[in-house]
Amino acid sequence: MKLAEALLRRKELGKRLGDLQTEIYGNLTTYEGEEQQGPEVEELLREHEALSTTIYALTVNINRSNNVTPSGYNNLSLMEAIAYRDALLRTAQLLESVTTQLSSPGSSAYGGRRTKDDLKVVARYDKKLAAASRNATTEELHRLEVAIQTTNWTAELQEID
Repeated sequence: MKLAEALLRRKELGKRLGDLQTEIYGNLTTYEGEEQQGPEVEELLREHEALSTTIYALTVNINRSNNVTPSGYNNLSLMEAIAYRDALLRTAQLLESVTTQLSSPGSSAYGGRRTKDDLKVVARYDKKLAAASRNATTEELHRLEVAIQTTNWTAELQEID
């Protein structure tokens, strides 16, 4: 099984687990004198436990694969590439906010002042530099994401022995 297939399977099983949890809650009680309409709660709990065990094993295999699989990006393992992607994403989000803030400090008719007698709002960081940093970060993030997705669809899942 390819790593990407395992990730999709885990996502599907996680959704089923959530649906099962809702079904369990819905079958916990019934009105006095009424027959139970749904399956037995014990049966649903056993299915939940079995699904949880399957997701656990799949997650271990995915994490093991991420640790040993080269990502094809700057000699990083897939695990390292994913962590780096998360860091880049945080940076890109910050730089996007900084660029947006710097684009609107002087939005009033008086150049960032409420009245012409107020002090003028002055940017303390270069808007062009912020935009260039944001663009470079998002470009790197895109290249990294392509490498991760390519690896996910080509790498085999490392199975537990």
